[in-house]
Amino acid sequence: MINLQKKQEIILLHVRENYSRRKIAKQLGLDRATVGNYIDEYEKNES
Repeated sequence: MINLQKKQEIILLHVRENYSRRKIAKQLGLDRATVGNYIDEYEKNES
């Protein structure tokens, strides 16, 4: 499991920088599915 700081970084890169899930995963050294899960969770809670 990743820490809160890493989770926040994923969301900021996605929302503010408009990075793709693939680019975020590569930049942070995480699996694309993990990045996708956190983005999906964020988007679900925002609606």
